[in-house]
Amino acid sequence: MIASADAPAVSDELPLVLDTNVCLDLFLFADSAVAGLHEQLRRGPFRAYYSGETREEWRRVLGYAVWKLDEHRQQCLLDEFDGLLARHSVDDLRPKGPTLPTCRDPDDQKFLQLAAALPACVLISKDRDLLKLARSCRRKLSFAIVSPGAWAAVDSAAADALYAELRQRRHAIANPGF
Repeated sequence: MIASADAPAVSDELPLVLDTNVCLDLFLFADSAVAGLHEQLRRGPFRAYYSGETREEWRRVLGYAVWKLDEHRQQCLLDEFDGLLARHSVDDLRPKGPTLPTCRDPDDQKFLQLAAALPACVLISKDRDLLKLARSCRRKLSFAIVSPGAWAAVDSAAADALYAELRQRRHAIANPGF
């Protein structure tokens, strides 16, 4: 188990956070560009997490008229989301260490909060505002932000190296005298 002073323990699997557009590609569109990610989530070694807020956004977006989804199809997509991702509560966490950056789009802040709550995490996003924060978040907060295309290019050795780097950074943040 991985544990730090500022986050609850999660398994040794590399935790992922998926923004809503990535979830649309995975679940609604079955986009071939994220087929590898879908397989990684089904078979491991990666585990994606959601918070109450990110799940609520997913539920709300499924109801958009543009998708023309009936209630049954919406529920099926919500069930698939719930079956593949795990819930992680960020409600009671008070971040210690560096301050979380503020995303230009306030609707995206919830993804940063969830990523910061998970130790050594990767946030996969298509959102330019989130991707602009990638360098700062990786350096100061021990989580990476990558596009789905960049994630698709990561092989298992690179994922292991990224995970080790992020864990080391998380340890250094939690233990300033390190």
